[in-house]
Order: sequence, then structure tokens, then C-alpha cells
Amino acid sequence: MTRRQAVVTASLLLACQNIVLFWPHYVHDAGFPFDFSLSYFAVARFWITGLQHGSLPQWVAQQAMGYPLFMNLQSGLFYPPFWLIVLIGQVYTLHTAVVVQCLHVLAGASACGGW
Repeated sequence: MTRRQAVVTASLLLACQNIVLFWPHYVHDAGFPFDFSLSYFAVARFWITGLQHGSLPQWVAQQAMGYPLFMNLQSGLFYPPFWLIVLIGQVYTLHTAVVVQCLHVLAGASACGGW
């Protein structure tokens, strides 16, 4: 077996394992308890929805007296998968957040293999 075949085989096995383990999360709207605090999810949904409607919100007014969006390091503003969600026009829901998290686990598992 060549290196390329080994990488493809390992990647397919990891993808199958991810689908089997996270099937309820992909299909049945299952979630992870305590993974999405309301403020983290709400801020990401706020700016993603804003961009999908044509403007980048720069002020988060929903917490306390508000604060600049760029000050929140947990907003996910510089996380490439969130920008992909913006580009394809997917509504950012809790289910979408769970699917992104499951795919993130798959990407991390693939990266640990060294390919």
C-alpha cells in the first residue's frame, strides 16, 4: 500500500467513525450539553446574520451597555468556517453550530494523523 492509499484509507475510516459517532448530532438535532453558552452562540449568530444581510455589525448592544464586536475574542469573527457559513447563506442555528463542532472533531482527528 502506497502512502497515498494509506492516507485515503485512514481519512475514510475517520470520516466513517465520525458519522457513526455523531449520527444523532448530524440528523436528529442532538446537541452537546453545556457547549454553547447563550452569549457565545448569540454573538456569532448576530454578526453572521448581519453579514448575510449586507452589513458588518460593529457594536454588540445586547449585553450590558454594549461593547465593540472586535473586542470579543470569542465572537468567532476570524474563524474561517463561520465565513464559509456566511458565503453559502446557511442560517446559523444551534444545529449548524453542532454540525460545525462535529466537523471540527473530524478535522482535528485527521490532523493528528500527520497528513
